[in-house]
Amino acid sequence: MFVVILAALLLIVSRRVKVFHENLNALMQFAIAFIGFSFLTRLLLAVCEIAGLQRESELGGIAFAVVGSIWSTFAYASVFVVVSIAIERGFATYYLSDYERRSRSAIRVALLVLIIVTSTILGVLDWKYDITVYDLPSMIVIVISSATVSFT
Repeated sequence: MFVVILAALLLIVSRRVKVFHENLNALMQFAIAFIGFSFLTRLLLAVCEIAGLQRESELGGIAFAVVGSIWSTFAYASVFVVVSIAIERGFATYYLSDYERRSRSAIRVALLVLIIVTSTILGVLDWKYDITVYDLPSMIVIVISSATVSFT
C-alpha cells in the first residue's frame, strides 16, 4: 500500500513541477501511474485468493483472468515506459534545434499508444499462456533497448 501512496504523491509533485520537457513529463507520469495501478491490481488479486475464489470455478476463473490480465498489462507498461523514454530522448536529439520550444505532442501520444497496445497484448498472452516461463518479456526489453540505443 505504501507504493500506491508514494505513486500518488509522485504524480501530484510531477504535475506541479515542470523541470523536464512535457513529453518526458507525461511518460514519467504514465510510468508512475501504472506502477501504482499494478500494485493495486496485485492487491485485488490477493484479495480474490484470500476470499476463497477458486481458479477452477466459473466465476473465479473469469475474475482471475480479468484481474490477472490487467495486472500483467500494468506491469508490462511500467517496463516499456523505460524504452519509450529512450526513444523520446532520441527524438529530442534528432530535433535538437527546436525540440524544447515546440510541444511535439504527437511523439508523446504515439509512444503512449504503442506502450498500451504492446503491453495489453503481452499482458493477455502472459496470463493465458504464461509466457514468462520462456523469459519473453526480458528478451523483448533487451532487444528493444539495444535497438533504441543504437538508434540514438
